[in-house]
Amino acid sequence: MVVAITLAVPLASCGSVVLAGPQEVQERDIAGVSALELRTSGDLTVTVGETESLTITAGSSLISSLTADVYDGTLVLDSDLGALGTHVIRYDLTVRSLDRVQITGSGSVSGASPFGRTGAIEIRGSGSATLTGVGTDNLSVTVVGSGDVTVEGTSESLRLTLDGSVDVDAGNLHTKSATASLTGSTDARVHVSEDLDATVSGSSELIYTGDPAQITKGTTGSGAIVAD
Repeated sequence: MVVAITLAVPLASCGSVVLAGPQEVQERDIAGVSALELRTSGDLTVTVGETESLTITAGSSLISSLTADVYDGTLVLDSDLGALGTHVIRYDLTVRSLDRVQITGSGSVSGASPFGRTGAIEIRGSGSATLTGVGTDNLSVTVVGSGDVTVEGTSESLRLTLDGSVDVDAGNLHTKSATASLTGSTDARVHVSEDLDATVSGSSELIYTGDPAQITKGTTGSGAIVAD
């Protein structure tokens, strides 16, 4: 079921951003979602709740091309038009929980962490993810390209695999153990209380806090692993 509401928004109010007609709001039916894959340049806000729902806001001549399909538990948000340029797209998603958030392209995901005991953030491209209130046993963050990730909360363990021009701030994610592999010109910050195992190459830098009892590290090039 698709429910549409048209909002008359003056184009001038959006500055240099071009809207594809007046903004329209559509509700899309979703069910059984356990993972998310964002393929468009839209901005998605995630909320944890008992009733799954998805609302899309976009220009009236664009919104019909935006797809929202669930494949084997993965909600894939895409477009039939391919590249969408500077068009404004907004998603409001409510889920019970997710085990993976994947961004392909320049989209963004933000909000309260939807993860249960395990969680994975994967970015390929220039996307960004900001999640607060993480409370996992295991969290992995994989970024290839120029993505940005900020996570806050707690996790027993953290795994970072970063390649490119990446910026990851996990300084407010309190972990017992962390494994990090940084290549390219990546910057990352972690908070570890027990075990840190890190390899850094290129011009990447890993900054750690928490005074871990055991540290295993290796660097090549001008890479650095430093305590703060």
